[in-house]
Amino acid sequence: MGFRETRLRILTLRPNSKVHWLSYALGVHVCGDAEGAIGALDSYAGTLEEGSKEFSKGFESSELALYKNSVLSEIMDGEDELVGVKKALGHLEDIQPLLVDKTGSLQTKLSYQLQLGMFDQAKDTCILLFERGCTEDHRVHGAYMCALVKCDRETCSQVEKLRGTGTLATMRPLSDDERSILISAYSSSDDTTNNLSARFPRSAAMKRIYLTLLLSSSEDFRASIDKYCQKQLVRGVPSLGSDLSSLYLIERSNRYVLAKDPVDIKSHPVYKQLVELVDSYINSLSSHNTFPNDPTEHPPSTLLWSWYLRCKLHAQAAEYADGIALVDKCIDHTPTGVDFYELKANLLERGGDIQQAADVVDAGRDLDHQDRYINNQTTKTLLRAGREEDAKKRISMFAIHEGDPEQNLYDMQCTWFELELADSCRKRGQLGRSLRKYSKLCLTAG
Repeated sequence: MGFRETRLRILTLRPNSKVHWLSYALGVHVCGDAEGAIGALDSYAGTLEEGSKEFSKGFESSELALYKNSVLSEIMDGEDELVGVKKALGHLEDIQPLLVDKTGSLQTKLSYQLQLGMFDQAKDTCILLFERGCTEDHRVHGAYMCALVKCDRETCSQVEKLRGTGTLATMRPLSDDERSILISAYSSSDDTTNNLSARFPRSAAMKRIYLTLLLSSSEDFRASIDKYCQKQLVRGVPSLGSDLSSLYLIERSNRYVLAKDPVDIKSHPVYKQLVELVDSYINSLSSHNTFPNDPTEHPPSTLLWSWYLRCKLHAQAAEYADGIALVDKCIDHTPTGVDFYELKANLLERGGDIQQAADVVDAGRDLDHQDRYINNQTTKTLLRAGREEDAKKRISMFAIHEGDPEQNLYDMQCTWFELELADSCRKRGQLGRSLRKYSKLCLTAG
């Protein structure tokens, strides 16, 4: 309330300033008065002359119109909770001539349609978004799934809040009918007009989502994940192991949670199938440079990335000794691969040898002095190993400073470095220094 009253007083003194009008509207909005915020925005529009830039298409006018639309959707009536959403959907159509961000407006429209149960219109909006290049956006895929199976408003809201690669299929178990509908929409073998894979054959997300729709015990799942892994290994994708780990889903209270404990991972059916597949790849590629049941020969790098994927699987199951032995083969095969040094350092750190982990990742960093990511990873590992001076030398390669880089990193609010340094001080018994650094971070964040 204090902010709202202050902005009102300032607006009263200087009513010709756009900033003060918008600040007051924001203050009213955050106090929970959506109708009051709409009134403030309308009052501001009433002070403008005809032909003002606020009434023509432009970035600022577009964002202001979308903000007003967002506030409008929050208006509630005791009898009809969705009265604001209905008004916002109509308002969104009215402001189309002003909007610059067409993709953002379509995503907003999609959210309103799902809340109102307009599933056929929501499907059409999703297709428009896919055609605008959102085929890799899992939020749109989640909304499309909700529209296809006609989920209730609460489920649609929960799916909308998912992040990363989360969709309806990874949030909760699907019924047989729901699974059948979604498989028909995403299966590459279905050539119907409603099939997404046929309409967008180059989309990687659609191929990946298809895996989440299949039962892990089915032959279709094994064949699909086999094809998916082979393609990624031929391309040499280092993140394949992390990508596949999101399939380790465990059902709890009618919801899926991701398995993180090595015991749960080793007993998971998807993990077991991956181990069998990757082991068969390694055996076949080592003997014939081909995948099992496929006469096509592949370059030696395919075997290398199969080893790397197997190392990742060892790491997920906490089989550190086996993983280190195999990643050493990767390093012997290609000594210039930075990813292999990083993985070995990670295995060593998890296994408890932080000093050797720091040496290994530093050796990997030495292969590419222009790689900021591996330099940062080296700095983190050195700090965890208690080697502060070495860590400062590494991070100073990418810090603009005069003298001690620590002050420059603090001024630039490089939070991860400050946190790692504070924790390193704590582990070395420098409790006073550690406390000062944590206190500074709290002040910065506050």
